[in-house]
Amino acid sequence: MRKIISVLTAAALLICVFSGCSLKKSDGETFIMPVSDTPESLDPQIATGEVEKLIIANCYEGLVRIASDGSIENGVASSYSVSSDGLKYTFKLRDNTKWHSLSGYDKVLGEDFEKTFDFSVKARDFVFALRRALNPQTGCKEASRLFAIKNARKINKGAVSPDLLGVTAVDDYTLEISLDYKDDDFLYNLTSAAAMPCNEAFWTATAGKYGLSVTYTLCNGPFYLAEWNDDQNVRMTRNSDYSGENEVKPYSVRLIVNNDFEDIKEKTLSGTYDVGFFTENELFGEDKSLITSSPFENTVCSLIFNCSDECFKLPELRKAVCMSSQVDTSTLPVNVSSLASGLVPPFCAYNGESYRVLAGKAKLTSFSEKNAAKNFEKGLKKLGADTVRFNVLCAAEYEETVRTLIQSWQKTLGIKLVASVDVRENEELLSLVKSGDFSVAFCPLEASEQEAENFLNSFSSKSGDNILNFSDKKYDKLISEAAESQSVTELLACENYLLEKAVVYPVFNQNSYFVTAADTRGIYFYSNSHNVFFINAEREK
Repeated sequence: MRKIISVLTAAALLICVFSGCSLKKSDGETFIMPVSDTPESLDPQIATGEVEKLIIANCYEGLVRIASDGSIENGVASSYSVSSDGLKYTFKLRDNTKWHSLSGYDKVLGEDFEKTFDFSVKARDFVFALRRALNPQTGCKEASRLFAIKNARKINKGAVSPDLLGVTAVDDYTLEISLDYKDDDFLYNLTSAAAMPCNEAFWTATAGKYGLSVTYTLCNGPFYLAEWNDDQNVRMTRNSDYSGENEVKPYSVRLIVNNDFEDIKEKTLSGTYDVGFFTENELFGEDKSLITSSPFENTVCSLIFNCSDECFKLPELRKAVCMSSQVDTSTLPVNVSSLASGLVPPFCAYNGESYRVLAGKAKLTSFSEKNAAKNFEKGLKKLGADTVRFNVLCAAEYEETVRTLIQSWQKTLGIKLVASVDVRENEELLSLVKSGDFSVAFCPLEASEQEAENFLNSFSSKSGDNILNFSDKKYDKLISEAAESQSVTELLACENYLLEKAVVYPVFNQNSYFVTAADTRGIYFYSNSHNVFFINAEREK
């Protein structure tokens, strides 16, 4: 089980909102959360979007689940044991766990489905699900979280049959999972969408439509999918068939599609919405009397260089700018939480513990007039130019910080460097950066998930979210080797590689906030915004 190393780390890894007031004793309340879009598929082995994973986290239950304190607790499994070498997990399943039945299933299973279909959740449902997740034909995006299972990598590469996966249903309620190597994070990986059970008979009966509507979705979690409309509304209702260790307190949860940020903020701050995520800048100066907000330091505001730009594709010019950067702390925004200690935000963890504590300090670029000037002259020579001219994109709240940085560059590198500030709205700024239509930008790099490995992997050329426009085969190899070795030292080497190449220059950290309405308690999240759990949610009188 993971260790929580300090109160601050615990707050960063998991935030649960409590209140000392007494609560209603009723059949439960309905809670509302805004989301960015409606789901495309609620097939757990295929789902990729955050909204989809949010629904799956509440409507499905795996062998184990994440508790409100961030620990692992029993899910469908009533108990489990691990061999002394950490290579075999044995799960004893509850014999009263059911898939929730809906009247509309007659369209899928036939008119007599209540008599002919077995709604018990059994070990074979996990065998089928895990084989599906690792079968390359499924295209499961989270398959790598299960690579510790025996033969998983080979299966995912198409080298061997999924039948050879190290997962065995010993009997209806006993499941054995054998691993190729010890994975301290394995139980947490079993809480991912990819590891949710799948009933083969129901999946087959849907004829390729599994997870595409309420009728084609089979749930076994605290809630079931009760409503899924094209008019931007999803409703999850308390599952009367749920037999887990915890009581399901809410009656229902409504997910409402809303992409109007100002409207979302207004409704969250007024308590109309019960839960949301906001950055430091978005909440700064706002009236917070009707919400409870809990910070987690997941954003590193940084200079980033477009490595496809005519000038800044040259590492010498990137290094020259970084080495001539001096941060004037008096010009930093008032909502800065701390100066950057590396590229990876303090929020990130490795095997459940603080990545920064385990990995140690990153090799941040040091100020050096001599080395900055030397790299600058080399860069100009390669470029075949006498001067370098560029704009630095930034949002209004970072303008003063950027201006002082430019002054430090010009003081060190002289009149051959001509830079100016180009202030844009936040959304436009991020759009330009993502499209690669910039030379240099100062913007927030946000860790949307807790795992440090995932954050660093987002900068590989294979990632579809590579905001740096950085493509480097050596880095791709380093991050791949770090994932296979399960070594925090090798992960630190990946972080240092990006810093040494001057792809990015971290300046300071900022918080994001997990926000709930002041009259609620018990809603909690773990690791990222799609792991929001409503099972314990209650409302005050």
